[in-house]
Amino acid sequence: MSTKTLILIEFVHHYEEQLKHMREIESQDDYSSCGKPKLQVLDNGILTHAASLYTRTIFKRFNEEFLQSLSEHISSATFDGLDYVYTLKRGGIHREHVVRFNAADFSVSCECKLFESKWWLYRHALHVLNMNISVKDIPSAYILKRWTKGAKQGIVNDECNEMSPGESKFNRFSMLMQESFEVMSLEAEDVNTMKIARKNLGKMKAEISSYKSFVVVNANASDDDDDNEASSCDISILDPLWSRGKGTTYGRLKSSSEKKKRIHKN
Repeated sequence: MSTKTLILIEFVHHYEEQLKHMREIESQDDYSSCGKPKLQVLDNGILTHAASLYTRTIFKRFNEEFLQSLSEHISSATFDGLDYVYTLKRGGIHREHVVRFNAADFSVSCECKLFESKWWLYRHALHVLNMNISVKDIPSAYILKRWTKGAKQGIVNDECNEMSPGESKFNRFSMLMQESFEVMSLEAEDVNTMKIARKNLGKMKAEISSYKSFVVVNANASDDDDDNEASSCDISILDPLWSRGKGTTYGRLKSSSEKKKRIHKN
């Protein structure tokens, strides 16, 4: 057995162990998320919404940020014609954070950019949202489905539907790699499952090759259409066909003097 094959097998075994561990953690989290956690702040729309929405693990982190947001205070507030701009400070800390809030669509952004890295709202944005009485719950734009209790239901289909054409190649590769390793783990159990996997892999390769050929043909056809449209602009317009009127001959048109001579002869 080659070194590369041995390394791949070790990697697959390690992946299976890690995947098993992750599934155990997820199962425990799903079980503990069945009930609603006890709230430390009652009658708050945002916190109540988070408790019913997020898994218990994510809610713990969200709840911590919400409690920390109570220590923030607004040192200045302005309106630039579109957004309300708040400057937040915390007692005993000189550092300031600027938060922008749009009352029309409830969009909020903070210069700390922690939401963009963790994908749940942090204390600065939560403080601004919580102080606006028009905000009753977490705006939908700031709810990542993977952190919610119902994330596992139809997760594969949702990922495929939500994946945009501009999604990075790395993200697509990561998703396919995860599913591929799951198939590899199943197919390695016996010879029959391996045959099933190889048979379907052949179908997949044929279907992908057919699709790629179809895309190439359509692209070439599109280029030909563009060339035809361009060449049609160079077609010269010919004079219309001349038709003989009633009582006229196909011969040369005669002058008036020739017509008079013919009359005198008759």
